[in-house]
Amino acid sequence: MTAASAMPPPIEVRKIPLQHVSDASGLEQLITGGAIEADRVIAVIGKTEGNGGVNDYTRILADRAFREVLVARGTRTAEQVGQIPIVWSGGTDGVLCPQPRCSPPRPEPPGMEPPERTATSHDCRSGCP
Repeated sequence: MTAASAMPPPIEVRKIPLQHVSDASGLEQLITGGAIEADRVIAVIGKTEGNGGVNDYTRILADRAFREVLVARGTRTAEQVGQIPIVWSGGTDGVLCPQPRCSPPRPEPPGMEPPERTATSHDCRSGCP
């Protein structure tokens, strides 16, 4: 096994706007517009507009909305979509914006070598892109 073949496939991270806590229309638009495939989403992480406390139901509403879109627009069952890691952090009181990210694997163009890394990050202390 070569080092390149031991690397996991790269992923693509898409920012999805939220209009309200149970809004998954941004995810649905990415899917229906052909930007991503529902069956290729392997994870979602996001921030909701709740208070972040134990009584923050916004995480449950957001989770449900996103899973419903993945079931409706893909071929996986609700049980299979239920296995996708979806992590929501509540508590955007003030100036923070609720914004989820979804992660489908990035398709490799035919004949291209696998990349040397699977993801990149950006240090927002020096300014966000």
